[in-house]
Amino acid sequence: MKITYNDMFDNISDAAFEILDENDIFNDEIEEMFSSDKTCKDVTDMIHKQKSVRKRHFTFKGVLLAAALTVLTVLASVITVARNNGAALIDDSNRDLVGKASEMTVQKIGADEEIKFETNSTGIWDTTGLIKSYNNVVIIPNSITEFAVSGDSGQSITPEIIFNNNDLVIFVQEDGSGWKLDKGETLVFQAQEYESELHREKGQSIHYFYIRDGVLLEGNVQTGLNQTFELTAEKAGEYYICLLNSSSDAISLKEGKVFIK
Repeated sequence: MKITYNDMFDNISDAAFEILDENDIFNDEIEEMFSSDKTCKDVTDMIHKQKSVRKRHFTFKGVLLAAALTVLTVLASVITVARNNGAALIDDSNRDLVGKASEMTVQKIGADEEIKFETNSTGIWDTTGLIKSYNNVVIIPNSITEFAVSGDSGQSITPEIIFNNNDLVIFVQEDGSGWKLDKGETLVFQAQEYESELHREKGQSIHYFYIRDGVLLEGNVQTGLNQTFELTAEKAGEYYICLLNSSSDAISLKEGKVFIK
């Protein structure tokens, strides 16, 4: 069966629309990005501008195939990014991402274009009411997400979560409060990471912080599948345990526990 190049790009575009629609990340910008007309025009422009392609004996069909693969690769990256916007509970919508290496996207810069770097704004701290002061730490997380535990303060169960590089997670009790500690008491967090396809049995690194009466303070870094963080109160107060993903890939945690000893 013969198929024209326009038909081929129509099929790619239809597949892209279907996948994007299933993942609820459809908008006008995405629609324009994956239109078959735009893809054909971009490829045609590329062929006219890069005469060296013919000198290297690449066929027109080969160039189109490469363009089609590029479209599908970009589509996969868009979906991965859209499904990884901050930390989340592990459920059926993202369970297939557990243990997977993060997708990398590359921006193509022209010779006469200026490379611009975007930095996180300190406004990220306004997304949580638990942190009143962060001057004692040198981090600016990409996102801050609070997760409620289940059970009582004697032994609380933390949910299964997935969080990306530089995402900050804060565990809170069901009513949003922290754990009241007297001086010398120790708050313990224990959980096991899902094994990742990249790090396997070595596990990944989590940078622990804690909040004491609204002040964010640094804990330590733990690397391994079995994670344990112990916080001994230097003075009485309300404490929260915080986890920052310092691994290059997303970290997925199984149910864990928080308790006072």
